[in-house]
Amino acid sequence: RIGEPYMSTRQGTEAGGGLGLGLFIAKTLLERSGATLDFRNSSGLGEGAVVQISWPRGVFLNPESSSSMFDTA
Repeated sequence: RIGEPYMSTRQGTEAGGGLGLGLFIAKTLLERSGATLDFRNSSGLGEGAVVQISWPRGVFLNPESSSSMFDTA
């Protein structure tokens, strides 16, 4: 469920709580750039996490291209 919209470990309006959109937005932007984002529990006990970001080799954005990775069409 991590990386899904509105996913949060905090309940209600707990101090410092957010909307649960941060990782979802980051994951969406990375995937649109050709990257993958992977979350794993590092200890099996819920005490930490490993976040891995990978881009395919040789993938570059062409600044002169008229398209954008943010195009919705």
